[in-house]
Amino acid sequence: MNVISDLNNQSHIFESLEEQLKIKKKKQVFILVGDKGTGKSVFCQDLNMKLENLGFNSFLLKIDNPSDCSEYEPFYNGIRLLNDKHIEDNVTFLGGAAKGIPFVGEAISALIDLVYKKSRTRNIELTEKEATLIDSYTHYFNDKPVFFVCDDFEKWSNESQKLLLNFIGNPFNIEKLENLNFLLTCSPDSLNSEFIKKIGTNNIFQLSKIDVVKYPYIIKEFNRDLDLSLEKIKLLNHASDGNLAIVEDLVVNNISIDTGIIKSRLYEELVSKIQKECDDSNDFIRFLKVASIIDDPILKDMLKEVFSDKQENYYQNLGYGDKYELFKNIDPYIKFNSNTVKGIIRENITNKEKYYYKKFEEALRLIFPTNYLKRALCYYEMDETQKAITYFILHSIQSFRRTQIKKTKDELSKEISISFSDIKFDDFLKDYSFYEIYCESFSNYLKDDYLNSIKKLNYKTSNDLYKLELNFLKALNTTNYSINKGEYEFQLEELERCNSFTTSLQQSEPDIWIRNSILLLDYYLETGKLTKQKKLKKQIDEFIMNSKSTDLTVRNYDNLLKTKANVYYRVQTSYGLTLESVNYFKDSNKKIENIVGYYISLINNSANALILGDEKECFSSLYQIAHLFENFQNTNFPQKNAFLNNLILSNIRFSKKTSEEIIYNISKLLEQNNFEMADTILINSNIAALMFLNGNKNDGLDLIKNTYDNLLLDDSDDYYYYYVANNYAIMHYIADELTEDDTLKILNSIMFLKPNVFEQQIYKKRIELLITSIKNGSLKNSADFNTYIIQQEKYFLNPSWTFFGTSLILSELQIWSDVY
Repeated sequence: MNVISDLNNQSHIFESLEEQLKIKKKKQVFILVGDKGTGKSVFCQDLNMKLENLGFNSFLLKIDNPSDCSEYEPFYNGIRLLNDKHIEDNVTFLGGAAKGIPFVGEAISALIDLVYKKSRTRNIELTEKEATLIDSYTHYFNDKPVFFVCDDFEKWSNESQKLLLNFIGNPFNIEKLENLNFLLTCSPDSLNSEFIKKIGTNNIFQLSKIDVVKYPYIIKEFNRDLDLSLEKIKLLNHASDGNLAIVEDLVVNNISIDTGIIKSRLYEELVSKIQKECDDSNDFIRFLKVASIIDDPILKDMLKEVFSDKQENYYQNLGYGDKYELFKNIDPYIKFNSNTVKGIIRENITNKEKYYYKKFEEALRLIFPTNYLKRALCYYEMDETQKAITYFILHSIQSFRRTQIKKTKDELSKEISISFSDIKFDDFLKDYSFYEIYCESFSNYLKDDYLNSIKKLNYKTSNDLYKLELNFLKALNTTNYSINKGEYEFQLEELERCNSFTTSLQQSEPDIWIRNSILLLDYYLETGKLTKQKKLKKQIDEFIMNSKSTDLTVRNYDNLLKTKANVYYRVQTSYGLTLESVNYFKDSNKKIENIVGYYISLINNSANALILGDEKECFSSLYQIAHLFENFQNTNFPQKNAFLNNLILSNIRFSKKTSEEIIYNISKLLEQNNFEMADTILINSNIAALMFLNGNKNDGLDLIKNTYDNLLLDDSDDYYYYYVANNYAIMHYIADELTEDDTLKILNSIMFLKPNVFEQQIYKKRIELLITSIKNGSLKNSADFNTYIIQQEKYFLNPSWTFFGTSLILSELQIWSDVY
């Protein structure tokens, strides 16, 4: 415990808590009350560590930013903190052959249960999200007593507070929620709130303000070289009102202490000092005011952009900041040494100086163009209310696209009141109706209900940015609808027209441009327009290269394109890129917005690792996917069958078990989990191909024959027939179990099938190459029959799809997404 914790009663509170916990009551709830700056958050962090040492299973629930608190954020943060702590310990969950899995069925069954879980905590009074989060936490409960440390609960969203009450009160008698312990921190004003009344606890601790006589100890703790007179100490106490954060700011700031400045006089004294000593004091004061607007840490390139008209002054002002010790210089950022100084400078921006916010917004548009929330706040400060509302709605839509979590009117109203204090929600009603329609249409799109999604888009608006969002969503739906109907050319013209229009917005609104461009890029690939595809891909790459270092959304697009690297590159090259995308999303995985991107990168990386034989990376990726399924069960993860495919094939490839055991366990697994016949067909086709390639030819031939025979009896559609018939023909031909004529007959029967509209031209070309190679005898005589056709037509086959461009096809190992 440090000196300050002794001075403001923390040590005594720790001792009291420890004593009461030893009593081991069934459930205990403690409230820690303290004014702002008395050290509540630090106390929570210390308590969390101390509880772990005392043998508790402790969860720290907190929010990152009270002004931008999302739904259930404290609970998601608690899971992430726990994952960071345990992920290395649990990586053996899958194991693989080298990790000693007892048999493949156990590993698969355990993970299938996570993906297709049927019995979860359910109650009609609990929402899906609440039940999911309760399940996620109870999974971690063990024999240790459980303690939840809940910081600043009064600032949590209504949903988070309601869920906390369910944990505390356990009104639905969920067995695992018995005997939990809680500590909640709040300000004195919240003690009489309805929330506290519902909890009904008398275990209340008070973090006291620090008495003035103890200030010399605090000052020495913050700045050992500083001595203050009793008069200055009294002024310091008066200025800070016992707030430790303000005390620290004032004490560590040498300017304020040297000149005897307290909070109320700091700005005037600072300006006076600058005017006396700086050659261009007005410009430096402007520099400080603009810097005070920007969130810490301040990117130097941002300030440089604001002062682009006077670059020499920009560097001079950085020097002044060092001279007066106002900034910490941590390239490529600077940070105010004192938040008090920063706040006071910001408070002194006059109405005449509102154009500083305009300069800041212009810099944001160039460096962080897709940070719609910050741009909205700038417009709000500039008194441009409608623009502020527009960009706030765009921010909300951006969040919905990534999370699929729609905000209610009350939730959005609460966010608005926090961000824009004097704008009434009535001013947002029109814009909220646009947000509602967009979310409903997008939800239909995710369900492949394209016609109903398009019907929702007949919304009339005069807002140009809203029109662009509607046009993109319409293009997304009509593209997929046209693909399903086989109507390509008309839609291609429409996409090219939209892309041409949005090109003018490449710099000002890159989020809209890049989404349109990626959609068109995919469509070029699907329709075989490879020259146009390569040209557009080059444009996108150049744009990303010039902007990815700053804008978060552009960086996300860059890494989402890397997840689908197999579309553009050979598997060896694409493996490096999918690894990069995994590491990016893993590091930036602090917000739920990136969960789906992380999932896609892991799926595709596991497939590349599987094909190239990297056992450790393959199982590591699969484990992390399972972890995502477990912790974010209400998130819409696309195409979970790809995970199942990779999991099964990885166990076959790396397991030491016999083929009989593998087939038995997988068959049992499929029966237990009620997979549709179609899923069984694809999985069996994959298993047979991999067995054949691994040397288990007889097992592979038996499995593919049974699958093929059953398929003929069931009259399944072209999608399955292409894969199974291909593998059946090639495997039996290579094994001399099928004549050349019979092989060619089967291949000709699937020549014009379209198993997947994606790269439809390549499927046809692939069969043509196989037929030619069989006729001239080169396929059977090649050193590696499986990769022979890629070697023959490497340019046309677009390096892509190493899995599909081979003689045998492993289907549905990777996934792509046109929604980011």
